[in-house]
Amino acid sequence: MLFTIGDYLAGSILGIVTALVVRAITWPGMDMVIAMLVGMAAGMVLHLVVGLVLSPCLGMFETMMPASLIGNPAAFSFFVLTQTGPDPIAPYQDRAPDSGTWTYPAAAPPAPAPTVTSFAATYVAAPLHGRTFRVYGIHVTLSDGSGHNVPPVSCTATLGGLTFLGAGRTGCTFKVPRAAKGKR
Repeated sequence: MLFTIGDYLAGSILGIVTALVVRAITWPGMDMVIAMLVGMAAGMVLHLVVGLVLSPCLGMFETMMPASLIGNPAAFSFFVLTQTGPDPIAPYQDRAPDSGTWTYPAAAPPAPAPTVTSFAATYVAAPLHGRTFRVYGIHVTLSDGSGHNVPPVSCTATLGGLTFLGAGRTGCTFKVPRAAKGKR
């Protein structure tokens, strides 16, 4: 419970200190973009320094920074070292792993989902008023170049501003109303 309180308190104090420092190093009339960049850099440095100072008492803070500041690594190696004991000059140490380092791969962002680039459907004849009209063989081509035959999930059509529901398992079948002559 004390760690939780300390974590919230340290975060609040850090926010106040960051705001005061940013206020002190910027001035009215300063270019807004420059002020924002200076404030971001000051906040990042303060968070890192205060986090390191308070980490023996509260544990380490999570600090986020742009990967470009450390060279955009594909992976990074790390180890954990703790020091305790009454003698600050020769403390007890515990290292994990016992020797060497762990390697953590930096994940690349996921590829964007493909989008539909073309849509094709097959029908026997043009729709005529008073007749049944059937669409089948629905095929979709995606932006990644793949093509898929798609079973219909729902069948709707619009004619003259009215929406009609279709039916069917392998395609869509519609009954075109007799009064639909000449409508689009």
